[in-house]
This record gives sequence, C-alpha cells and structure tokens, in this order.
Amino acid sequence: MANLMHIPSHTLIESLGVSEQFSQYVSLASEALSENTQIAYRGDWQQLGQYLYHQAISLPMSVEQAIEFLDYLAQLNYKSATITRKTASLSVLHDSCGYTQSLNPTTHQAFKLKLKGIKKRFGVAQQQATPLRIKHLELLEYLYTQAPITVAQVRDLLILNLAFDAMLRRQELVNIEVGHIQYAETGEGGTLYIPFSKTDQEGEGTYVWLSSKCMHYYQTWLTMTGVSQGQLLRKLTKHGKISKHSKVTDTTIYRTFKRVGQLLSTEQEILNFSGHSGRVGAAVELTKAKTSLAEIQNTGRWKSPVMPARYSRQLQAEQSAMAKLRP
Repeated sequence: MANLMHIPSHTLIESLGVSEQFSQYVSLASEALSENTQIAYRGDWQQLGQYLYHQAISLPMSVEQAIEFLDYLAQLNYKSATITRKTASLSVLHDSCGYTQSLNPTTHQAFKLKLKGIKKRFGVAQQQATPLRIKHLELLEYLYTQAPITVAQVRDLLILNLAFDAMLRRQELVNIEVGHIQYAETGEGGTLYIPFSKTDQEGEGTYVWLSSKCMHYYQTWLTMTGVSQGQLLRKLTKHGKISKHSKVTDTTIYRTFKRVGQLLSTEQEILNFSGHSGRVGAAVELTKAKTSLAEIQNTGRWKSPVMPARYSRQLQAEQSAMAKLRP
C-alpha cells in the first residue's frame, strides 16, 4: 500500500517544516485509510506545499490566503468535485497540525461562501458512466456465441456479469478469489463474498447475489482455464492462455469495459462504458423494476442514497407523469 510519508521534496514536510503532530497523523493514516484516499491526499498536499512555498506562506493559512488558494485552483480549471476534494485535504492538513476550529480557515463562513460560489460557477454535476444494461449483456452474449466461444470472450462475459450482478467497483472485481464464490443451495445462482470495499475499510465483509447466468460463465471460466484457487480473474496472452504474470489490475477491467462498449456501440447509441458502468446499469435496472431507493443503496453498498438516486435520474424522467401523458 502507498505510504503517505513518501512525499517528494519541496512539499509540506520538507520545505515548510510542519509539526510533528502532522507526521504522527500521516503514520496513523497510512494504516487506516484506503490506498486511493492516501494517493489523493498525497497529491493534494504536494500541490499545496508547492503553492505555499512559492507564495512564502506558512501554516496556519489565514482565511484570505485560503480563499486566494481557491481562486488559484479555479484558474487551473479543475472540476468542482476536484476543488471540493482539495478543500477537504486542506482542512485535514490544518486539523492534523493542531490548527483546529477558528485556526482552520475552511471552517469560516467567508471560505464556505467562496467555495459555494465556485461550485455554482463550475456546476456540481459529474459526468456519469454509461449504464451497462441487461440488453447489453444479452447482446454481447449473442455476438460471442455465434461461433465457438474463446477464453477471452468468456472472461469478458464473466467480468461484465459480475460487475452488474454484484454492483462491483473495479478494485472489487480485481480482488475476487475463487473461494469467494459459492453456489446457492437451490442449485441456481450463487453468492459472492466481498471481504472489504471502499465503504467497508475495516473488512466486516458482505455477501451479494450472483445470477445463474453469471455462475454459468464462472464455471465455464474455471473449466477453460484450469484456475482452481487464488485470484479468479487472470491476464491472458495473445493466444488465450493464462499469462505468467497473470494478476489482472483495475486497468485490465477498465480496458475490458471500453472495448466491449466500442463493440456494442451503434450510430444510435454510443456506449462509453467505464469501470462503474455495471453499478450504474444495475441501479437503473433496479429502479425500472420499482425497487426502493433504500434497497438499491443497500444492494450497491453505498453510504448514502445520493449516488444511486443520481444514477437513476434519466429513467425517472422517462417514467414521469409527463412521459405517461405524452409518450
């Protein structure tokens, strides 16, 4: 796992000589935070350190200096979500150095109003991944089964069905092991054990349902590759054999979604799939099936209903009163 202490020169620790309290926080955070969160903090603090160094500013920043930093970020044309995250990193930095409450500029009303104004100017809407729908899974299966199916095609179908059924993130797909999947007692479908995830950093674990179709491609994959333990999804050579360095990465998952999206795209529908398309598509299909928002949130393991509600907005418009009045 990345270590927050590995921060290059001309950053906060070396050029600004921040407190020992900050170093203690970094050490603890390296054990408690996810790798992606650590990477985000490290990048944000490096940028902030360089800014403070060149502006000859020391901590704690004044409210006026923090507002000027927001203007600096806005001039770089960062998206609203990125500026919000960098603001959170700025706040954590001050708190971890002992500059809490009134000494933390991000807690002041003037700073909050400035951030709100930037969000209004740039907009807060984020580009949503193209949903992977059931019709796309069925079309891909049809295209792949018109001739003897290959190992690579089975892996594509397994990845997409797993992502959809279990509403998985890319890293969750990468982390699946053979032993995490079990057949249901009824003989139809199965379950996937997710030992930890973005919203379960402490590793309490959870079980999710897998359809009989997904289990079919799971068994086909095991049979064709001989994989029997360890990581389920493996890299393949050009000849469809398990690669010597066979561990897939989230980049492998991303490229799979992109390639399938290009394959299924038509002039009427451009499918810009990404690693989140399975989660988005499943949320849309569950909304279509009249599933409650609370159930969708629970199934997708979201901490709040905000994201699943956002994913299903377009479908909700299609099912609105006006859509019924003028179809």
